[in-house]
Amino acid sequence: MDFLLKEKKLMFYSCIILFTSIAGGAFLQTFWLRGVFETIQLDKVELNNWWFYFSNNALTCTLIILGIFVYATPTIFLLIFNGIMIGIAIVVASDGGATIWRIIGALLPHGILEIPAIIMAGMIGLHGFTFYRKEKGKGYYIKLIKSSGLVLLLLLFASFVETYISLHI
Repeated sequence: MDFLLKEKKLMFYSCIILFTSIAGGAFLQTFWLRGVFETIQLDKVELNNWWFYFSNNALTCTLIILGIFVYATPTIFLLIFNGIMIGIAIVVASDGGATIWRIIGALLPHGILEIPAIIMAGMIGLHGFTFYRKEKGKGYYIKLIKSSGLVLLLLLFASFVETYISLHI
């Protein structure tokens, strides 16, 4: 946890990228993409399968984290893409008749775990800007690995919450 506190600046940048993208996605859907994403096809998805949610989110966060090796390029792109998709989904749900309370109720239980995991993955991936600059001690790499493990653990819990709580709201 000490490592995460020292990385406040990267955590802040990760938050800014994600939340600005969520707002951007909502803006795009509201003003430019209306009618393009009118319905979200969920009939092909097994909604009661925690592995579906975990594997999709774990793959995304792993790719975000791996941006550390290529100067954070995929990290930034994936944070922006995921934020835009979240923003679009919120507006589509709203346009489909869901109230703001229903949307919050559906997102909040698992989002409390999933959004911080995405932000933390972004923080790790944003290390790509300085990863090759100077020698790092063994402790630095261990902290990155532990942080990555925490991301996966948060996503695992979030997948169970999404399957067994969020989808029933």
